[in-house]
Amino acid sequence: MDQKHIVFKHIDPPKELLGGILLKIDNQKKKSARIKLFFSSLGVASSLGVFALAFNYAMEVFYQSGAYTYMSILLSDPSFAVSYSSEMALSIAESLPILELAILLFATFAFLESIKYVIENISNLSLKKRLAV
Repeated sequence: MDQKHIVFKHIDPPKELLGGILLKIDNQKKKSARIKLFFSSLGVASSLGVFALAFNYAMEVFYQSGAYTYMSILLSDPSFAVSYSSEMALSIAESLPILELAILLFATFAFLESIKYVIENISNLSLKKRLAV
């Protein structure tokens, strides 16, 4: 065991070996960043599509449920809304499409998270380009 250890102490690695290893690592990081950016861009596109569908569905259900009518009464005649505030509040609460609004909220958060991930990947990729120059 000591013989091998002594032999390897006297062998010096080539000077360009460290540069080659660091270049290979840098190339792999750039490739990984490009792949992550591609898939996160696909995530933004799909989450935008889901958001659009959820928004259309939520608006359709909102109009069908009658919540739109109560909200327009609330905004057009505030004195009526103040006079019958408890009835108005209960009517609005009963007519709101809660499940559809929750789906819309989830789609909104998914869209914002995917945009955040794309921005992080773009900044990482541009930072690596700036460091390489």
